[in-house]
Amino acid sequence: MRSIFKLTPLFQADEINEAACRIAHEVASEGNAIVCGSFSPVKSFRQGDKGSIPAARAEFEAQLAIFKKHKVDFVLAEVSRFL
Repeated sequence: MRSIFKLTPLFQADEINEAACRIAHEVASEGNAIVCGSFSPVKSFRQGDKGSIPAARAEFEAQLAIFKKHKVDFVLAEVSRFL
């Protein structure tokens, strides 16, 4: 069933990841904790369509750039099974 409503996100994934990294580091600095970045699923990937892989990889690389910028301790990549 198709929705008649078109949802517009209030925030983009990069804005959410930036804020999440800042919050996680703030909380981690209160104790002896580490910070993990987690890849989000990407819109461009279509299972079975190898042509979608370059665009999906670029989206993951953009997420990784944010994690590197914020110096997370490690990255969780559980959504990249098909890449």
